[in-house]
Amino acid sequence: MLWQPAQAREGDGDASGLSVQATTDLPLTGLEIDLTAAQVDELDSAAFDETDQVLSLDALSGTVTADVITAHTQHQPFLNQIDADAATANLAILLNLLGISLVDLSSTTIDSDAQVTGSCGAFTASGGASIEGLTLNVLGESVAAGLTATPAPNTELLNTVININLGASTLSANALVILNEQTVAGDQSAIAVNALRISLDITVTGLVSLAQTVDITISHSDAGLVNCNDVDLSVNVTTSLGGGNATVGVPFDYIVTVTETSSNAAANAVQFTDTLPNEVTFVSFINQGGGSCSHDGTNPGGTITCQWPTVPAGGNVAATYRVNPDTATAPASVSNNVIATTADNDTDPSDNTGSVAVIIDAAGGTTTDLGASFANATPTDGQVGVAQTVEINVTNTGALATNATLVYT
Repeated sequence: MLWQPAQAREGDGDASGLSVQATTDLPLTGLEIDLTAAQVDELDSAAFDETDQVLSLDALSGTVTADVITAHTQHQPFLNQIDADAATANLAILLNLLGISLVDLSSTTIDSDAQVTGSCGAFTASGGASIEGLTLNVLGESVAAGLTATPAPNTELLNTVININLGASTLSANALVILNEQTVAGDQSAIAVNALRISLDITVTGLVSLAQTVDITISHSDAGLVNCNDVDLSVNVTTSLGGGNATVGVPFDYIVTVTETSSNAAANAVQFTDTLPNEVTFVSFINQGGGSCSHDGTNPGGTITCQWPTVPAGGNVAATYRVNPDTATAPASVSNNVIATTADNDTDPSDNTGSVAVIIDAAGGTTTDLGASFANATPTDGQVGVAQTVEINVTNTGALATNATLVYT
């Protein structure tokens, strides 16, 4: 058996605005329908944002019409989020069988949405539906009249058996109408939402015998985060100072290295955030290590974010950025803390944080460095009782000196 790398964690999103399905064992008499309008279906570890839209739908000889039908899904791996949503505007459906009205529906809007957020092992699934202006009759029974609602999950408007005498034949139907139909995975990694679903299981016996099924799904949204890997990130933060002190006004670099220490699988959607201390001002990125880095523009301090789609098993990525010490209270010890995250399941999050402390000295260092020199040539010997002018320059290339004394003999 060949070795295969572990799959990346992926966003799985699909949505459809409208699906009308009908099957029968007597095609010339019953209904055969296979209609889907506005559909998206995406599965990828990378980011995606897909929309499909149908305008002015007129299908099945005018028995299904709508102004707008939309389906959409979006995966944002670095936000640990997958979304799906669907919507219809001014939808109307009219289906008949053997002279009997099966479904007579009109609505202003019918919408649904589904979302999963969180990292592997800690997901949260949510979803919902909204209905506006729904009027619905099923097999001659009024189910809704001008209904506007945000129904609770799995709200049944109809769940019964309907029998209709056709004279020489009898129609019997199991009829289900459900609003905001939801199915959620046990670990909340996936959720499916149908804003409205109508299901009919029909049997006709007598002079005419047939079996007929009808399933109508309006505004279906399905979102999931799948294929989680077990990984182990670690973070190391160093500087370009080589263990020495920083000096006000003299830039230095932070170097952040993120390592996937596990040999099991690559880590996906890896990012680190660094809230810089207020004692430094961000200058520029020196090396982004094949990733994408940004600074939020706040100075001094601010937040740096660096992102990589994947970090290979046993591999690492690094980013280098330059800052300028500008503390007014030097000397000062400044700590910088960095935290890394991944879309996968980090088996040991205790080493996801790295830090480094830097002592910032005032301009010129921590010690004074005094010097003295004659402004002109060294004065020659003078005569007793005769005044002589001597100019001496005093310099300090170190820290601020106080109470300094000059002795000239």
